[in-house]
Amino acid sequence: MNNTLLQKRSRRSSVKTQSVIRFLVALLFAFLIAGIIAALFGYNPFEMYVNLFKGAWVGKLNFGTTLEKFPTMLLLGMAFNLGSKVGFFNLGLEGSLYLGALTYAVIGYQFPDLPGYIYIPLCMICSMIVGALWAFIPSFLRARWNVNELCVTLLLNYVVTNFCTYAIYYVWSAKTSIPQTPELVPQVQFAKILMPSRANVGLFIALAVFLIVLFVIYKTPVGYRLKTVGQNEMFAEYIGINQKRTMIITVMVGGAIAALAGGMEVAGLYGRFVDEFASGATFNGLLASRLVSHNLLLLPFSSFALATLQAGAYGVERALGISRAFIDCFTAIIIMMVTIDGFYDVARNSVMRIRGLFSKKSHREEAQG
Repeated sequence: MNNTLLQKRSRRSSVKTQSVIRFLVALLFAFLIAGIIAALFGYNPFEMYVNLFKGAWVGKLNFGTTLEKFPTMLLLGMAFNLGSKVGFFNLGLEGSLYLGALTYAVIGYQFPDLPGYIYIPLCMICSMIVGALWAFIPSFLRARWNVNELCVTLLLNYVVTNFCTYAIYYVWSAKTSIPQTPELVPQVQFAKILMPSRANVGLFIALAVFLIVLFVIYKTPVGYRLKTVGQNEMFAEYIGINQKRTMIITVMVGGAIAALAGGMEVAGLYGRFVDEFASGATFNGLLASRLVSHNLLLLPFSSFALATLQAGAYGVERALGISRAFIDCFTAIIIMMVTIDGFYDVARNSVMRIRGLFSKKSHREEAQG
């Protein structure tokens, strides 16, 4: 029995180690390839990297910008990660995020006399409910009629973004030149923690949510059922787990977390809902989770790395005049590096061969000596 437990732990440790290695290898080769491309366009890659990290970490404003982007990245990564654990490839996080943000923004200016300790939880809970209900649609279609979730979730994003645009033009409009809702009342806006940046207490909320999700996944029967459904649906049904219900609930929780990220963006960064404030959010969550092979324990590290890249892009643009769009190429390169499993296997086998050759050579030298 003890041997079996030791083997399982050893296997899990090996998987975690491989996830870390893949993460580091992906970042290393992404930086290498981006540096080559920068050199071809006449930029100094070393200056670019120095200013990238200075723009993300040096100074309150720069480091605050990284911390400002980190919570949203972490929450979206969690939302995608939960879906992946039950075999649901959720590309609809953007829809839940936008609806959560709009819900927070609309409720957040209706009751100016309500105290903040009641008002903030009210806005957050309503946002999460709306995001969860929206995520119910594709998950139910998948569970009931096996409708492909990729198409449904991706197309529903357009429904939400167009609806939100209509809403802030004609229904909840601030009547300004910029399409947006009226400003939130002060008591529902998040306090800043690193002035003059926009980093705010949403950072601690995101970390608290992460710890709760981590506990549920790894320490409760709910987490066991969830992982069992993702690994083997037939076995889950055999031992009495309702895999369809588990999938729907899990995807709805992911939608609620994505909606919370949207509400936090409104409360902590903008103070209102602004049109198209978070386009491409789905792929940020996908990348944060996929970068560490959907290992929830490593998700904060990948989220922070991506937040660093996004924040550092401003520093590169200011210092060298390189467009932020060029730094965004990192995202595509990192995705390519992470998803090419064969590349990782070839690199690992090459290292093993080189180590084997050196080992044989040293044994020969010892034998001859």
